[in-house]
Amino acid sequence: MSRFFYRIPRTLRNSITLALAIITVASTITGIIGFSIRDVDSKLTWWGSLLILLGLYILLVTVIYIVLKVVQKRPIRFSINGNQGEIRKGNIFSTDGMKVIPFNEFYDTKVDDVIISKKSLNGVFISGYVKDIEHLKERIIDAENEPSSLKSEDINGRKRYPLGRIIPYDEYLLLAFSHFNANNEAHIDIADYERCLFQMWREIRRTYSGKDVVLPLIGSGITTFDGILKKDNNDLLKCILCTLRASGVQLNSKITIILTDEVFNSINQDSIREELKQ
Repeated sequence: MSRFFYRIPRTLRNSITLALAIITVASTITGIIGFSIRDVDSKLTWWGSLLILLGLYILLVTVIYIVLKVVQKRPIRFSINGNQGEIRKGNIFSTDGMKVIPFNEFYDTKVDDVIISKKSLNGVFISGYVKDIEHLKERIIDAENEPSSLKSEDINGRKRYPLGRIIPYDEYLLLAFSHFNANNEAHIDIADYERCLFQMWREIRRTYSGKDVVLPLIGSGITTFDGILKKDNNDLLKCILCTLRASGVQLNSKITIILTDEVFNSINQDSIREELKQ
């Protein structure tokens, strides 16, 4: 029974639980004062009273469910280190601001479903939003001369950047996010993930040019996390927020974390809101 209950969508589950709690409290209060439904109509049978109570419960579940759905559609707003921001559903490419796009540590640009997946955010960016791929490659090469503390190193004739490094390109901030192995697999472990985000915030401060900053839920895509069987979007989101707080970075612009509909609906908004109150 409990397994079935937890398969119910979270919003409906919360509505059922909250409505039951309200009915229980109301029943306790009316019991104390000696009032029952049959006091309204003495001709009501016990099953008639039960049907009325069941109808009220279903109505209450429905009202609570509608209210929760309306609330959940609203952006989650936050203030961290004086930075004002929000977490909401949307399309990162249609959002104004400097958009963070994760790359691997070599800043590869070949979208072939081997090096870079066509369905990944990285692949969609290169295939759909880069007008001149050669210009992008030149920009990546020129980044070696930027005044960043995160310098590249030569690995078999290729430039590998430390995770967290950002290369600005037009209205995008290209982030070195994942390691890349000999099997063309993008991967990262939790320790590197946290360090990457921490460095990312400092690099954003260096490169955002005073414009609004827009991020996806970094790590929620196809990148593999070493030692973890299943990624938790809630934990990834909390980590992004916690590293912003720990970095001490202050930006004179708005920070927006854009989530897909699927990801937004999968997170525990109550848990995130509680995290932001700390």
